[in-house]
Amino acid sequence: MVGTPPCPIEPAYKTHGSSASSNVTTVEARLRRALYDEGRAETRMEKAEAAMSDFTVNGGRDGPELGLLRKQVGRAAAQFDEAAARRVYLEEHLSSTADNATLQALHAGWKATIDVLKEARLAFAPSSARPQEDDHTFQLNVAVHSSSDQTAEKFGKQGPTCLPTAYFDPTLDGRLHQALVPTPDDYEAHGEDLPELSSWVLYKLSMQDAAEDEVGKKRSREDKSFGGRVTAHYRHHHEKVWLQPSLQDMNLPCVYATDLSRPDCVGGVMVPSSCDEDGSGDGSSAFVPLRVRVYKRSSRACSDGLPEAFALGTSVAVGLLQGGVPPARVVVPVDVTNGRSMQFGVVYIACDSMPLCWTLSEELDLSVRGNAIKAHLHLRKVQQHVGKMVQLVRERRVQVSRAAPDLTVIPRTIWAKPGCLTHGVYPALHMEASLHHVLSVLTTLSRAGVRDCVCYPLGFGSASKSRSSEKLWYAFFPNLTITSADNDKAFNMKAPDGHLGSVFAAALGAAVAQIHAAGVVHGDLYISNTVWRKLADGPMQVKIIDWDTCFHVRDDIPAQWVTMWANKCKVRGRYSRNKDARELDLFMVRLVAWATRKEEGSCAQQLWSSVASADSVGACNDYFRELQEHYLKECLDEEHGLAA
Repeated sequence: MVGTPPCPIEPAYKTHGSSASSNVTTVEARLRRALYDEGRAETRMEKAEAAMSDFTVNGGRDGPELGLLRKQVGRAAAQFDEAAARRVYLEEHLSSTADNATLQALHAGWKATIDVLKEARLAFAPSSARPQEDDHTFQLNVAVHSSSDQTAEKFGKQGPTCLPTAYFDPTLDGRLHQALVPTPDDYEAHGEDLPELSSWVLYKLSMQDAAEDEVGKKRSREDKSFGGRVTAHYRHHHEKVWLQPSLQDMNLPCVYATDLSRPDCVGGVMVPSSCDEDGSGDGSSAFVPLRVRVYKRSSRACSDGLPEAFALGTSVAVGLLQGGVPPARVVVPVDVTNGRSMQFGVVYIACDSMPLCWTLSEELDLSVRGNAIKAHLHLRKVQQHVGKMVQLVRERRVQVSRAAPDLTVIPRTIWAKPGCLTHGVYPALHMEASLHHVLSVLTTLSRAGVRDCVCYPLGFGSASKSRSSEKLWYAFFPNLTITSADNDKAFNMKAPDGHLGSVFAAALGAAVAQIHAAGVVHGDLYISNTVWRKLADGPMQVKIIDWDTCFHVRDDIPAQWVTMWANKCKVRGRYSRNKDARELDLFMVRLVAWATRKEEGSCAQQLWSSVASADSVGACNDYFRELQEHYLKECLDEEHGLAA
């Protein structure tokens, strides 16, 4: 008796009765599938050959385009040969005159065509979508301008940015919200009483009692504006406030702004400028900045001032980092006020060395009771944070250095995804609708406490690849395949096989359950969109990446994807009958669970092994698509709830 060969297709139908009749029906089903695959592969091969012929007839020369066409022809030919060899073997298997020697020879020939098909797929597939970039693959575009000019009013958006719609904490340990965002307990402890700042809204920053060109001088003598009242009321008792110092005055490095750029208000601490080991020194002191406040006239939105605040806050953050503050402790609060509203943000250090910024609140209209309370609690959190930073700076004897920072190289611990923003983000706050959509979904997940299984973006910025002049907006993500201070154990990109395969399936199911409980659907849950790691004596952790196709359950599948996904297996499964959008993800969960528990040597198990061992993302996706088709054909009745 010849054993079941390693094939990409298992029986498509379940039968009952004697083992002999069941075996015949199984082979017949596989033969029908082989005939279908052979015909489809022949059509693909003819189209590929015609495309290559047209290219050469029309004067196409040898090069990358012709090479790609040759690979397409080679892959189609390999698919045709594999299906034809499988058909011949199965026809002989059903023949009454078949003998073992002939079957073994045909099986060996079939196996050889499978090996050729694997090589053709690997040759055609692109390299890994997330390679281990060398340190100079991506570079930030740092263009220094005076602080107010970098807000898109004159030069276009040049400085750091964060979208005002993203309120989740991008850090893996949640340190930004812990430091600067009020908690529900803070609101409960405060009650409903309006804070004093709600009565200060009458102080407009239009400064009608002073000419516009005298506003700077007025503030430098005595700041009686709304912002000045806020500063006086909420500053920490060890905090020194400096009005309109230049970066040069504060001895800060220039990152996105010039050394003559002047923040409207800076809070910091005085530390001895020099100190010997015995504590003696010259008695002089130096100012170490810790936070930034920017004023805007009442006719302007706070969001107009966020880029300026972030640019100046970046110099403060880099100064602290260069002065010896640990990267994870560099958290610089920034806020913008226009006399009627406030908006809060932060500059922090991501992945040990890269300054990025994040918006922590919407623009808070202080004439609204709830917003006034929220702004009050934000300011109290800033006050507490400044107090902790004062202690840290004094303990470490931090000295700000004007050494020019090397911020052009994006570290290997960060993965950059291109094309995420338009250049018109500020001041009109226009953005690509798809990015706005994704960030709103990720905010929902974060607010629901879904952290361990989601890879969130760290921030955004303008960057370019080395040896390229093209500048694009990038979203920055933690490169989870590399260890860092934030990622002590690297994640694996390739799916696990063997015993760990079933563990992976269970962990994936648990992750998807969390996501669905928050009212979110990922939508494109390929294996290449997951990473995993197994901690010592702990459970397996699965993180899901690439959220471009996510959406809220309540919104159903976005219209632009309905047509695109119409023939996908995930749609042809249970979703085609019950129209529950969560079934798009659950189809993949059931598929992985089914494939990883199939017996060794089965077609499903071999396809899963191919998925797990694929040398590129493209090859992995190819095998995973085949696995989906195979699963759907064998389990369609179960998928539709029609199984006996």
